[in-house]
Amino acid sequence: MEPEPEPEPEPEGKRDALPLEHISPSTGTMMFNFFGLLTILNRLNASNKKICSPLSNVNLPKSRYVRGMGKTPPPPLHLQLNETRVLLKDALFSDNISECKASEVDFIIVSLTFKRTESWHVNYIIIHRNQAYRLEPYGHGDNEMEDLEMLLKELFNDHGIEYTPHSDLSGFTPNGLQKIGEGDGTKEFPGYCNTYVFMYIEEICKYSNDHPDLVGIDLFRESINSMITQYDAGGSQYTNSRALQYNRELLANQQVIYAQLIDTQTLYTTETRQRKLQSETEIISRELNHSLPHSDPIKKQAEVVDFDKISDIFSKLPTEILTIYGIDFVSLLKIDEETWTTAKRIKATTKKRKHKSNKKPKKPKKPKKPKKPKKPKKPKNTKRKKKSKRKN
Repeated sequence: MEPEPEPEPEPEGKRDALPLEHISPSTGTMMFNFFGLLTILNRLNASNKKICSPLSNVNLPKSRYVRGMGKTPPPPLHLQLNETRVLLKDALFSDNISECKASEVDFIIVSLTFKRTESWHVNYIIIHRNQAYRLEPYGHGDNEMEDLEMLLKELFNDHGIEYTPHSDLSGFTPNGLQKIGEGDGTKEFPGYCNTYVFMYIEEICKYSNDHPDLVGIDLFRESINSMITQYDAGGSQYTNSRALQYNRELLANQQVIYAQLIDTQTLYTTETRQRKLQSETEIISRELNHSLPHSDPIKKQAEVVDFDKISDIFSKLPTEILTIYGIDFVSLLKIDEETWTTAKRIKATTKKRKHKSNKKPKKPKKPKKPKKPKKPKKPKNTKRKKKSKRKN
């Protein structure tokens, strides 16, 4: 059986993580996937930059409003095979994959979402030394979709990355963490696919530290087979409990990151007692939502609202805060009010100039007609008129 993991570092910030026993596990929502990715990057890049993902604070996805339905969840992160079998790429992937490839990190990870039976399913593409592999939590070759595999191969080849479909690989154990965890097909908590792929990513990166000679597909094969052997020995109950523990750890870190970002609102808004109270209320409300069941409609809608809020905050922060390596918490804490005061002054000046430039030009006034010269006044007769004598 796998030894108990060492405690991972928390994001640098002011707030403590929630007690794990009070956290209801989450499914692979956009909020969970995005913050889970940020947590993974923060953990694995704690000592040096080892892993990256196509991220920036520009073009973060947002929800959209549909009449009669309210806010709908934002589109999936990075890649999505939609129901018409078209592979969609979001702006984060398109704008930042080249920067990831040019970086000197060991690993690049890309999120992939598609429909499996009646529900959405999350995989991740992991890239090492220009070789890409699709992490399927049900196991290697369990979900072979030739159309998806060919689309992925074409996409990554266009970026100079070699993607190999599952059907062209051998030596991988067919079992997967999610298949082991669900055992006989029953599952205590549904939607652990997102949790399991994050477990795969961490284990592969740790295995790489001990086996620096392994590269690309060879590394993926050896590390995954070793991990599956350990979890297989533990059985379904052990694997499921580890997934639950890991899911709650990700959610606890999610709350720490969320609270830290909400706190930064005072850096670009006027700090008032009401604003401070509102921030505290938002954080407490988020903590309470963690205790709600994953299927609760209040929790689902709250996650959409919270993700929009975080997207808006990121859009106001300097570009060095969210990069392909995750959140730079050191830079985040160094931002002071003077920086934001200057930024607000520049923004206000720019807005004022823009407002002036948008004004319609005034119509030129018609030239006034020249006034006619006044006639010279006749000189007054200074002589007094003689009074006529009246006849008696």
